[in-house]
Amino acid sequence: MKFSILRILALFAISLTLIISCDSDDSSSDTGTAAARETQMTHLYDNYIILLQQQHVNQANDLINTSNAFTLNPTSVTLLEARDSWKAAFLTWKNIETFNIGPIQNAFLIPRVHTWPVSSTGIESRIIDATVQNSDDVDTIGATIKGYAAIEYMLFNENDQIVIDQFTTGATTADRKAYLNALSQNLASRARESQDLWIDFESDFKTNLESGVNGNFNRIINAMVAGLESIKGRKIEEVLNSSPTDITLFENYRSQISKEAIKANLDAVYFTYTGDFNDIEGFGVEEYTSEVLNREDLNVELQSAFTAAYSTLNNMNDSLENIAITDINQLEVLKEDVQNIIRLLKVDFSSAASIVITFNDNDGD
Repeated sequence: MKFSILRILALFAISLTLIISCDSDDSSSDTGTAAARETQMTHLYDNYIILLQQQHVNQANDLINTSNAFTLNPTSVTLLEARDSWKAAFLTWKNIETFNIGPIQNAFLIPRVHTWPVSSTGIESRIIDATVQNSDDVDTIGATIKGYAAIEYMLFNENDQIVIDQFTTGATTADRKAYLNALSQNLASRARESQDLWIDFESDFKTNLESGVNGNFNRIINAMVAGLESIKGRKIEEVLNSSPTDITLFENYRSQISKEAIKANLDAVYFTYTGDFNDIEGFGVEEYTSEVLNREDLNVELQSAFTAAYSTLNNMNDSLENIAITDINQLEVLKEDVQNIIRLLKVDFSSAASIVITFNDNDGD
């Protein structure tokens, strides 16, 4: 664990706070803990969350352009470009969606951007009825027929020519094109809304350091746990529990990037834990664990658990959709790896840091 300038300054500030507060007995440790939490929240916001927001806005705007180019000239080339734009923006969103707290959660933004599984019959019905022509129309329809999942449905098929034909011939071609463009435009609007919500949330996010359930350190830990529970439950176990194995239960079975989506979700949790963003080594939950809670033993366990999960993912040389058919044991191992991280955060860390875990997956640990 290397010491960057940022970390040294953070530890100096925390130590100075403790020295200044030394005459106030028990309050000194509370003040030092608050300083550490403020350091972590500030670093997380400035060097990760708000940068992801701008990246997502840019990528969503690019998706508008490539979707429009495809609908104007449906070819294998323009289809691939639209798919690539969708994938880039979607995987950035998989990082962002982990931080579903405060005003973002209150605005119900996450389901309006991506809800799965998508309702294919609902989408086709809207196309036939020609009721979705612009972004405002998208605001009025249900979550299962818009957002990233709906665009994935429209752009991906086992046979590329089928997709091209749907946008080239037939009585509903014009309305299908309008629907796709409206979905892309609406996603760009939601990306800007997400960015604006986080900009407005900045001050509270960095300074609301109370130890209760409404404190942002507590919220972030709960968000990390919820993200991991979602990986384990919805994105892995539902497929493992199906008989025969049903790959359509994977989040992105059409585009076959379910593995990449899981990795993006895991990245958001891991980077928040380490505090190491964009080659900046900073003050994260890792430093809080080892240097504030004095639990380097727990930090070592958590680092080892993350390493195991990444190793399992990196050793998967195929899509999850194919692996579930050819070697489902790899999926079992990944589930156990994620469950181990959940246990360490949900039980060991939360106990050491006096965190109240409000998320409950209803199936125990």
